Amino acid sequence: MTFDRFVACYAPHVVIENGVGTTLMHGHEGMRAEYGPFFADHPELRGEIVHRINAGEYVIDEEQIHGWLTDPVRAVAIYHIADGLIDHVD
Repeated sequence: MTFDRFVACYAPHVVIENGVGTTLMHGHEGMRAEYGPFFADHPELRGEIVHRINAGEYVIDEEQIHGWLTDPVRAVAIYHIADGLIDHVD
């Protein structure tokens, strides 16, 4: 998936927070500023969904991130979906 296709999955006003509620990124421009260099530095980067829970407007993913560190990184993300796009991430 290209970086532009990745960003297109998110609402233009998306808010991305860490696990304690601190905003890390806001909107497509915030994503491009933060994720753009990261994706460019790690061209083999990909996420693997290990387990997914769908609960109404929420999707909870357990993921393994490959192509960043030597070993895959385990992550959990909680996505809120509105109008077919991700508008909030924890």
